[in-house]
Amino acid sequence: MVETERPRRTMSSARPSAPVPRLQKKSELVARQLIERIIAEDLDQGERLEHEGELIEQLGVSRATLREAFRLLEIAGILEMRPGRDGGAIVQHPSGDDFGRMVTLFFQITRVTYRDLLKATIVIQPAIYAHAAQTATDEDKERLRALWRERNGRPRNDDDDVESLLGLSQVVADASHNPVITLIVSAIAAVFLRHMDQMLVGVPQRREGARVARLIVEAIESGDAERAARLTRANLEGWADIAEREYPHILDSVVRWDH
Repeated sequence: MVETERPRRTMSSARPSAPVPRLQKKSELVARQLIERIIAEDLDQGERLEHEGELIEQLGVSRATLREAFRLLEIAGILEMRPGRDGGAIVQHPSGDDFGRMVTLFFQITRVTYRDLLKATIVIQPAIYAHAAQTATDEDKERLRALWRERNGRPRNDDDDVESLLGLSQVVADASHNPVITLIVSAIAAVFLRHMDQMLVGVPQRREGARVARLIVEAIESGDAERAARLTRANLEGWADIAEREYPHILDSVVRWDH
């Protein structure tokens, strides 16, 4: 029996083929042009882009393509489409909530669970709090102190502590003076607030969380980055233990995208 010679594998044939870049739709290209126009013209929140007819003529696109581009930017929180003669494409400053809403789309399609998100937060958040301890200005520290003051001259209650805890991460993110950090923290907070409200933490746990949060504020005020990170991690891990014990079915569920 004559053995036929097998074709030899070359380096090029062994190497996986590069992914073919996805062709952008015309509406995506137009959306990018609109963003560049907003930046170039330094349009502020509430200002309007040119009327639809003017944009169609200037960009050389169809009405359907332009409206699809509007829709893409509206979903992202960059534009608000208002009806009527004085309406049109109104510029918006996308918030952390807008970013969080878009991020959940990618979380859902990649099957990210709330447990995954919580574990990532435990890794990310302490580093952010440590960084804030090094970068916080006097104004930032005043905002942190204000979170724990009495409201309207009355003694604080548990609801006040919950509100302060919810606001703490955003004030700390702002104290980092880094827009990327601020967006990340805002997005994670938005996902938790929108999707994890089924986790009811008892009064003793909320009070303990508020107590530790005050210590974290003190650490940031004194510039003690290591202590701020340590307290933040301990606080998050304690909350995660409660969630694992009482709400494992929620942690196992996939993050949902919504509008």
